[in-house]
Amino acid sequence: MTTATLAANTAGKTAAATNAAATIRAVQSGVSKKIDMPAAVVAGLSAADARNFAAQLGLWHVIGASGVASPVTGTASETSLAGITIPANAMGANGILRITALFSYTNSGNNKTLRFRFGNGLSGTIFVSSINTTTASYRLNSTIQNRNSASSQIGGMLNGTIGGSTSAVVTGTIDTTASQTLSISGQLANTGETITLESYIVELLYAA
Repeated sequence: MTTATLAANTAGKTAAATNAAATIRAVQSGVSKKIDMPAAVVAGLSAADARNFAAQLGLWHVIGASGVASPVTGTASETSLAGITIPANAMGANGILRITALFSYTNSGNNKTLRFRFGNGLSGTIFVSSINTTTASYRLNSTIQNRNSASSQIGGMLNGTIGGSTSAVVTGTIDTTASQTLSISGQLANTGETITLESYIVELLYAA
């Protein structure tokens, strides 16, 4: 098996993007089944270069991730615990966002509402809204996919369930040709309690 390996290039982002594109062409043409890029080339890639690289190869790309705890307490208002920017045109007409978040919260009979919103921070469309009471933690998963249009989406069940649910699927009309914000939020019924976003990862698969 032939492996296309690029020579190291430290001339900057433009050269790095050019070299990355050469590797993509080698993989797509069947010359290579392995991507072997020197660290100098990888270091020169911008975030946009990396997205384009993943898009051309049909790879999932991490848009945002954190393991730093982000809590809310002392307010009954919905509070953004993380905001992730989805760059303009990053999804394509059929692209998918995959969101996974881990929460902990006060174990009580009071409501703790966990949400994923897309479009305009806390004013965006609610794609997931999960109300939790007598548990101490929750892992929330969902996808948001464009429906053959950059301004039409289909999401998972509103309560974030994997499997059967009485919740309807969620649709949206967010214009992804413009930059948009995905918000992961928490809302307390009792201001003396706490919701903490423990970690999250947001992945993108571009599809034209």
